[in-house]
Amino acid sequence: MSSIPAGIHKLYQQDIDATVSMDIGKLTDLWADDGVLLGQGAEPSVGKQAIKASLKHNFAANPTMKVLKYVPEITSLEVVGNTAYEWGSFEATHQLSVESEPESFHARFLRVIRQQSDGSWKFVRVMWNTGSK
Repeated sequence: MSSIPAGIHKLYQQDIDATVSMDIGKLTDLWADDGVLLGQGAEPSVGKQAIKASLKHNFAANPTMKVLKYVPEITSLEVVGNTAYEWGSFEATHQLSVESEPESFHARFLRVIRQQSDGSWKFVRVMWNTGSK
């Protein structure tokens, strides 16, 4: 894989920080206005506001959940102009409540990232599903 542009590297770190902190505002800020999220077992979330609503719904359904670990690994990244295409996987561990045992899972993803007019990079298309390593 070629070197990762600084703006994309920054997006990766923001993704990790926002996921672990479960900060809906920061997670929503990672997306372009026309973003589309195709998550496992869910209807497509089309548009930044729909993605935010989906996050709110999911977090409200599990109000005591904590994300303990989120480690993405990029297998391939290709940058073409102001658009980047990548695929990879992530390991995540969460705990539904302080009384419950932590649960881990492995997932694969395909993401499209676009540079915005302000120079930042945002997710525009993300698909993910769980599976074996």
